[in-house]
Amino acid sequence: MRRGLALTEILLCSSICAMMLLAIGITFRASVQSYRDNTERNMLVTEGRIALRQMVTDIRLADAHGPVNDTINPNATTEFASGLTIENGGVQILKRQPDADEPSINPNSPSTWVTITYRHDPATLTITRSRQVGVNQPQVVTIARYVQRLLVRLEPARSAANIASGDTSFDILLRAVVSLELANRDASGQRQIAHGNGAITTRMLDAAVPRKNFAGI
Repeated sequence: MRRGLALTEILLCSSICAMMLLAIGITFRASVQSYRDNTERNMLVTEGRIALRQMVTDIRLADAHGPVNDTINPNATTEFASGLTIENGGVQILKRQPDADEPSINPNSPSTWVTITYRHDPATLTITRSRQVGVNQPQVVTIARYVQRLLVRLEPARSAANIASGDTSFDILLRAVVSLELANRDASGQRQIAHGNGAITTRMLDAAVPRKNFAGI
């Protein structure tokens, strides 16, 4: 009766153990990579959601809206007033009525009115929010990073006052659509977040109708 293991059997068992350890290592590495990718994606989603929600909320609550002239469309404001739908990298709004964010606004005092401008900076891949009260110095803050693209679509309309007076210019916003694309890379393609594999891209989209439209305009 044979006792023990032959050399061939020992080598076979060793090979099986090595393969099992290799499989465990590959699985562990894949799980770590997946965790890092999810961490990276969550960071991008958080940046985008905060910015998108703030922009859409401001657009809904504002009293006047218009595009910004930028490199995408340097004649955006003129074209918007002529009735053309504008798509570029920003939007400007004016608040003349107080709300939860701007309780100090006095409708009868232009010096308290608030102008808010959102812009995309392709060089730094950020979205900035400029807030100006009356004619005071505007305050500019960054509300999102890692933004590869910001596209704001503005559809113009004529106010009841313009229609009644025969003014053919388009002076109010009918609807706005805001879309964002975020990715873990800078303008030169280098990774910005030290997680994941650097290939994560997230896209977001939301739409807003100004509250005036719900008042019969």
